[in-house]
Amino acid sequence: MSQEPIRILYVEDDPSSARLVQRILGAEGFDVRVVTDGIAALEAARQLRPALILMDINISGLDGYEVTTRLRSLEELKDVPIIAVTAATLKGDRERALIAGCDGYIPKPIDVDRFPEQVRSFLGGLRERIESPQEKAEYLVEYSRRLVERLEEKIRELEKAHAELQRLDKMKTDFIILAGHELRTPLTAIYGYAQILASLPNLPGSAEEEGTPRYLVHQVIQATRRLSQVVD
Repeated sequence: MSQEPIRILYVEDDPSSARLVQRILGAEGFDVRVVTDGIAALEAARQLRPALILMDINISGLDGYEVTTRLRSLEELKDVPIIAVTAATLKGDRERALIAGCDGYIPKPIDVDRFPEQVRSFLGGLRERIESPQEKAEYLVEYSRRLVERLEEKIRELEKAHAELQRLDKMKTDFIILAGHELRTPLTAIYGYAQILASLPNLPGSAEEEGTPRYLVHQVIQATRRLSQVVD
């Protein structure tokens, strides 16, 4: 019986980078699954239970730092190695990734020849650390501050969305009041005319005899009453 290939989840929103990693690791026998955003990464990680996660930090929406921190909070995924694979743009990017919960850092552009062995090393238990306690504390404070700022930003977004919902709810209420006013007058007229017709002694048929004029007038009266109740 053939052994199942080792499954790797790659969080990457750049198609060319995703194809390159799939091609390199696929040739080495790995099963690489790609997702393009943070929410999809959280869902896929729970479903696939990969042996390793490669994380591009600079993805849209939830960035790689936030996704990593959330993954680390999940009991079933806390031991899965998460490796940042991303372009180094600022000093300290490696340290920030490690503070967020990554176990290693591979800068882009990746070394095509070394990349499979780097992945195997992390699968084998390699874990990178920030050696200096002082440096680690500084980056931890910076990351905590960043999370607080993101939380405040989300709160502002929720407050804005709540205000918009309140505005729309008021518009809906105003529309219902206006529509009720506009409908009430013609409904009253229709009801009055129907009552006059129903009172005619020579109106053919009965209220129970389908298709007859009296039956149709009776249906109009009932429908008008129901609409009036809705409007009121």
